[in-house]
Amino acid sequence: MGVVARGRGSMLFDLRPKESRSDLYDREDVLEGLERSLSRGDPLILVLGLRRYGKTSVLKVFLNECKCPFVYLDCRDIFLVEYPRIEDVASIFSRSIRRLLDRYRGLSSKIKSFVRDIEELSTPVVSLRFREKVTRFSYSLFELIDCLDEWACSRGLRAILAFDEAQYLGKVIGVDFRKFFARIYDNNRNITVVLTGSEIGLLQEFLRVEDSSSPLYGRYVKEIVLKPFTYEQSVDFLEKGFSEMKISIPHTIVREIVARVDGVVGWLTYYGKMVSEYYLQGVNVGLRELDEVQRKAQNLALEELRKLLSFRRSRRYFTILKTIALLGSATWSQVKRGVELYEGRRVSDPTITDLLKTLLKLSIIAKDSENRYYIIDPVLKKALLDAFT
Repeated sequence: MGVVARGRGSMLFDLRPKESRSDLYDREDVLEGLERSLSRGDPLILVLGLRRYGKTSVLKVFLNECKCPFVYLDCRDIFLVEYPRIEDVASIFSRSIRRLLDRYRGLSSKIKSFVRDIEELSTPVVSLRFREKVTRFSYSLFELIDCLDEWACSRGLRAILAFDEAQYLGKVIGVDFRKFFARIYDNNRNITVVLTGSEIGLLQEFLRVEDSSSPLYGRYVKEIVLKPFTYEQSVDFLEKGFSEMKISIPHTIVREIVARVDGVVGWLTYYGKMVSEYYLQGVNVGLRELDEVQRKAQNLALEELRKLLSFRRSRRYFTILKTIALLGSATWSQVKRGVELYEGRRVSDPTITDLLKTLLKLSIIAKDSENRYYIIDPVLKKALLDAFT
């Protein structure tokens, strides 16, 4: 069973990312793996896991507990922009580094001056050509990292640069962040870079560690993978969360929730929160109420899917997902047949293959041992079934 220390109120069912170990259920193995990597001085760490597996919570708990200076960057801000400019990236970096300066007042004036340089670039009115902006941003960032490295070394510390959902860095025009990571890897002995990613194929394609043309080729990367909860962990998580709320839930309801979300901690948290709200309103939760929670969760899953695919401009993604959802799992040929039946015309083999590759990279679908495609998220699968039947 997982272990959780008593936090404040019902922190297990708080829908926001956790920031304290006392509010985090289990994940001790992941936290210990991060701590070991940091103590060894591993320069580059990947924290991988599908959506709603709790990567951000684990990362934030780790950063808050490690007693190291850190810069945390939420790269989802980049995803929200279709064509991210250098101004967008500079704005994210400057805000994040400002938070570091607020925590460590003793940082050198040189670091502060480079932060100001980056802040200036975050203003679109700066009268510089695109290439000049990229050059100035890269120079300021490299100099800032070198200063941070020297400062950490002088105090016997290790600094951390953490990029949450790092695959979106690959969208930035004009800046190859792989060169940035490779330079830190080779030159900054007191800095560890931590990257998280839920679109695992996209992150691997961005980094291309095994590609000889990539700046990161041949470098050792420590991978730490978050897995879904087991059935026993899922039941224990819900029971502990309801106990925090001082609510007694029939075991049949707990088992039904677990059956619907299949160990995905984000959905377990969502269901726990919504069911608790019913009970606090004096409603005895049965299947009707669970179906209502399911409907809200499915709407969330569909909206997130639309956002994820919004820049790709092809309705065929939804046709493919509908086909896979209806069949439970599908072969390549079944997917192709489903798209052609829906459109009433032939579709080329390379087109189907490319669409499937994209969905795999985004970690929306996966392939089983028999090369059949299936939808990973159980709530999204049900949402697609209900939306198209």
